[in-house]
Amino acid sequence: MDEAPALKVVLDPQYTDELRQAVMATITDAVADARQQTNIDSPWITGKKNIAKWLHISQASLNQLIAHNMPIHYLGDPDIWTANKHEMSEFLKQL
Repeated sequence: MDEAPALKVVLDPQYTDELRQAVMATITDAVADARQQTNIDSPWITGKKNIAKWLHISQASLNQLIAHNMPIHYLGDPDIWTANKHEMSEFLKQL
């Protein structure tokens, strides 16, 4: 079976630059939106499961660290665990 000839589109350099800028703007916006939605830049992590995941440990290991005074914060409700990434890192450096 013969392959179909490849389709090639040639744009004027002005349109190529405009297309490149539009694609870059779209990618930049998508990355910014993803960062905001995931709170990746936030210094805080909420939820015991998420804290353990960020530390790459089990929740049982997290409980042991908390028992050894790893800093944990509560947002008005003891069931809502919150941790500061910097505080946890400093705590782990001291172990």
